[in-house]
Amino acid sequence: MISAHYGMSNDFDNLIISLCKFTTLLSTADTPDNLTISFGSNPKAQLAAKTVFNLAHRHGDILREGWKNVLDCMLQLYHCKLLPKVMVEVRPCLHGRICDTNMMPIKISAGHIVIYYTN
Repeated sequence: MISAHYGMSNDFDNLIISLCKFTTLLSTADTPDNLTISFGSNPKAQLAAKTVFNLAHRHGDILREGWKNVLDCMLQLYHCKLLPKVMVEVRPCLHGRICDTNMMPIKISAGHIVIYYTN
């Protein structure tokens, strides 16, 4: 990606926003059932979604305004129950914390928030 390589965040945002429109996930007029069927039967929309998520994963540091569209797509996938189980369920741990063997907690001294990051 030329725009990501040269740090052209406006151009990269426009690319992500355009690709998100091709996913058909941003059409909120459809019910989750209809959206699931239309998305599942449209290979171009699936390829656009895969491309959006791959680009956001690889070049998320360049992305600015486009994050809203990426998260809107993920929210629609959640409402349609199309996200993998790993992304929507967590294991409870001691003291009400969320535990994962790959995550390590970092405590913030200014408040009671605990941030988790993966290695």
